[in-house]
Amino acid sequence: MYKFTDLNIDHLLNAEVSEVAYAMYNLAVRFHNNQWINITGRYRLESNKGVLEEGNPEKHNPTTCVHQILDSKLTSYSIPSAAQLSLQFSNGMTLSIFDDSDMYECCSISPNIYI
Repeated sequence: MYKFTDLNIDHLLNAEVSEVAYAMYNLAVRFHNNQWINITGRYRLESNKGVLEEGNPEKHNPTTCVHQILDSKLTSYSIPSAAQLSLQFSNGMTLSIFDDSDMYECCSISPNIYI
C-alpha cells in the first residue's frame, strides 16, 4: 500500500527470532527484543537451495517452512524494489515481503511502521 521506499528498520538488526506464529490473516515474526513484524500480504522464504515457501497468510499452508528462521538473527535487509523488502537471517534464509496491493497494508513493523 505504501511501499518500502526509504524504510529504515535498523532497530531490528541483530535481533533474534523468538516466535513465528500464524493467526487469522497474519504471519507474526517476533524478536527477543520485543519487536515484531506482522505480515498480512504475500511473502517468500528462500535458502541457498532456492525457494522453500511462497505464501499468503489468508491461505494457511500446513507444510510451512517459515519456522526455520527461529533462533536466527536478522543480519541485514534490502529493498530490491519499492514493492519488496528482503530480510536476511544468520542461518542463510531470506524472508521477502511483497507490497503488491494498493488497497491493503502488507505488513506492520514495530513500533509504528505500516506498509
